[in-house]
This record gives sequence, C-alpha cells and structure tokens, in this order.
Amino acid sequence: MYCKQSLLINLNGMTLIELMIGLCLSTLLFSIISVIYLAAVHNQSVQTALMRTEENSRIAIQILNTDLRLAGFTGCAKLNNNIMPDPPYSFTMQNRLFLFKNDDQLSGTDAVTVQHASIFFVNLIEKMPDTHSLQTTSQLLFKSGDIVLLTDCQSADIFIVKTISKQDNTQFIETDHLLQKQYDKNAELHFFEKNSYFLAKTTRVDEAQQPVYALYKSDIQQKKTELVEGMNDSKIIYTLLEDGKFIEKTSNNVIDWSKVAGISIAFIFSSMNSIPLQKKEFTYVAIRE
Repeated sequence: MYCKQSLLINLNGMTLIELMIGLCLSTLLFSIISVIYLAAVHNQSVQTALMRTEENSRIAIQILNTDLRLAGFTGCAKLNNNIMPDPPYSFTMQNRLFLFKNDDQLSGTDAVTVQHASIFFVNLIEKMPDTHSLQTTSQLLFKSGDIVLLTDCQSADIFIVKTISKQDNTQFIETDHLLQKQYDKNAELHFFEKNSYFLAKTTRVDEAQQPVYALYKSDIQQKKTELVEGMNDSKIIYTLLEDGKFIEKTSNNVIDWSKVAGISIAFIFSSMNSIPLQKKEFTYVAIRE
C-alpha cells in the first residue's frame, strides 16, 4: 500500500514537471515563430515599398524625358523666330521651355513648361483655297476647339480649329483666324502641345496620415492630371550654352531661354506605406536646338 501511494505521488510530480516544460517550450516556439513572421511581414512591406518607389520613379523619368526631348519640335520645320507669326499663339526659341508657377504647386519645388508639336500628324490633301480653310486626311482626328500647328517646313501657323466636318476619309477644317499664307498640298498638321509639370498635394493621406504629393501635368487646355504619386521634391538645373561654354543655372537665373541646351532634374520619392523609405532619382535631358 505504501509503495503504491509513493509511486502515485512520483508519477503526479513528473507530469507537472513535464507540463511546465511543455508550456515553456511552446511559449518559446511561439515566440520564435512570431519573430520570424513579423520579420517576414516587415521584409515584405520593405520590398513592396521599394518596388513601388522604383516603379513610380521609372514612370516619372520616362514621362519627363519623352516630353522634354520634344521641346521646340515643329514638325519638318526648324523652330526659329522667323517661321512663326506674332501672337496670339507664341511659339519661339524663348518659350519652347520655360519656368512654370501656379498656386497649386508644392512650395520649394521646381516646375517646368514645355511646348512642341505632336509627333503624329496628317497631311493636307490639296492646296488651301484661302487662308482659313484646309482639307486633311483622317488618320489623325481633330475636333472643334483643338489647338493645332500647321507647317510646310518653311513656315508655320498655330490656330484653333473653329469648325470641322468629315466626309469619307477627308476632314474639312476652318481656322479661327487668317493664316499667314495658303499652305500647299502635303503640309503637316499637328496637335500643338503645351505641358506643365509640377508637384502638388493630392486629396489622399498615407498610412501615417501624412498628405500624399504627386507629379501633375497641366495641358494646353488647363486640364490637370495626376501622373505619379509619392513624389515629394524636385529640383531643376538648366545647362546653357553661353559664349561657347556650358553653364549651369537655376530657373530664376535664366534670362535667355533660347540658350538652354539641357535640363537636369533631381527628385525624391517616398513610400506610401508605414515603411519610411525614400528614393532619390536624377535624369538629364538634352534639348534640341
């Protein structure tokens, strides 16, 4: 009887110890798994933030480089002060590229406006009967109110499409004012583009409840479009060719914009999640003469 009780007590003591050891091991194992899981989640958040900022910076560089390279593009003509008539629509070497400012712009950041003809165009199918009527093919469709550029490689005019009608594959266009001459068959008709790029605050906040900033474009019709989010700063330096030397200047110090030979843009992107990640990017674009 004594031996059985002693054995029972010993067995109960071993079970309690085993239970405590089991609880300790379970707690330790759970802690290790939790640490590994949290590390994996953090690593995933970092990777997501990095990929997002990489993608945003790539898109921004592509958009800016593509448009800035076209500064001053006038179709088959070469932009100079002799091919274009006086305002109402000014397009010269002085304003193919220039400083942009507006009330929406993020304070302390730089912005730029670029003007050029579109790379796509249609041809006149016959000589203009007068200086305000023209006929084109319909590969590129226009509408009333569009601002366009017409050139024959010697001269150019910018005008607003006043009225337009279509018949078969022909567009009949009336201009809003008299052009400087009657353009011949095969003259090129382009869209005229004036795009301003700037940083501004969106209506959104990030995971830390901080305002989200983005790169915006304002076109020739004053239509504002958000391009890339997470862009928090932009600095622009212009390279000018003066007296045979390349000189770098900020926009406030540029007097003769016709001498701009290149533009350097440095900007900072921030992650949109809880990871405090920032990425600095730089691009340089040579400007056509």
